[in-house]
Amino acid sequence: MTEQSTPMTIDALIVGGGIAGLWTLAKLTNAGYRALLVEKSALGSGQTIHSQGIIHGGTKYALLGKMTNAQRQIAGMPDYWRDCLAGNGEMDLGDVTCHTQAQTLWALPQLSSRVTGFFASHLMKSHVTKIPTADRPPVLQHHQCQGNFYALNEPVLDVKSLLMCFANRYRHHIITDAKWQLAHPQADNACDSTFDNNCASDNDGDGNGDYKIVSIKTANTTLTVKAAHIIYTAGKANASLSNDTANQQIRPLRMVYAHVPKTFGQLYLHVLAASDKPRLTITTHPYDEQTNIWYLGGHVAETGAHLSDSETITLAKKELTAIFPWLDFSQCPFASFVVDRAEGSHAGNRPDTPVVHSDSQTIVAWPTKLAMAPMLADAIVAMVARLSPTNPPQTNTAHTAPPTFATPRIANYPWECN
Repeated sequence: MTEQSTPMTIDALIVGGGIAGLWTLAKLTNAGYRALLVEKSALGSGQTIHSQGIIHGGTKYALLGKMTNAQRQIAGMPDYWRDCLAGNGEMDLGDVTCHTQAQTLWALPQLSSRVTGFFASHLMKSHVTKIPTADRPPVLQHHQCQGNFYALNEPVLDVKSLLMCFANRYRHHIITDAKWQLAHPQADNACDSTFDNNCASDNDGDGNGDYKIVSIKTANTTLTVKAAHIIYTAGKANASLSNDTANQQIRPLRMVYAHVPKTFGQLYLHVLAASDKPRLTITTHPYDEQTNIWYLGGHVAETGAHLSDSETITLAKKELTAIFPWLDFSQCPFASFVVDRAEGSHAGNRPDTPVVHSDSQTIVAWPTKLAMAPMLADAIVAMVARLSPTNPPQTNTAHTAPPTFATPRIANYPWECN
């Protein structure tokens, strides 16, 4: 095992390697801060790899036929991400696979008149355009497809390729499969891995304030770092790691996926209901030569959070059969699993924006949505600058982790784990 004897001084230690932590690492590093990210497992484990990869622009929040604060807050994110995907944005995400640049909205007949009027309004014209029958995905050209169809200007990304893009670019700032703990510099014993915020600090006497002393271990390396700030972007684990449960809420989903024949086609589809949540959201992901994965969210996933595995799968099959009566799902394998959506507290309701809390050297953050991760990172960078006005970024002394750390490991999709 390699052990570094001299502590490494950094501006920020980011705990949690999902999309929030990766965007935060990228923006801090690009701003000249010395930052390091640690992840106890693989990058994306948890909420990120279980997301459908949708870069929301808030249109689905307006499904009741009126603009909402959530829609206004997130409206610009698809264009922001699209610039990055084209290699022209603030972050070069040109290596990321984009499944589709636009999703399909299917307004069933009972909704069509109200939804048609709203989508035709001036406020929505830049986000939604009507799709002629001939331009629909083939599976939606069946004569039993009734209602109106719209193209929604929101891309869907391959999440693993997104994680890989960040991992490749910032690999010398990322440690996966790591254990960490705070240790007082004057004591032999270490604090536990919940990061007691009062446990370990070190004042160098240089006027730069206290540092947290953290020991990081992997299978073959031990590293000690002195971090001016600890930033928690660990999803559900934020509450226990930061000893702050009051500022976090959990809203679970039970996601469902089905192995479907490739003849069913590729769908990136919201089926609209009389709700601010789609009746069903489907994204398609490649699996093998014969099958694709249809990954199901929306009302099915929300309702499934309160049902068993078998009950949720029964509900999903019932919904798919009702929506696509010309397709036979009887031979399709289904599976479901629970995802605990961790968010900043908002009285049990969905927050409209990312949520960030700070207490001296500690920052705790939740992005709310995949699409909002850049917004969250901007807020964290601004907070670090505000908390450390005497510690400007060291633009020419970017931190590089020792090369003995392994290449960051990327989480697998749930259908790759069985």
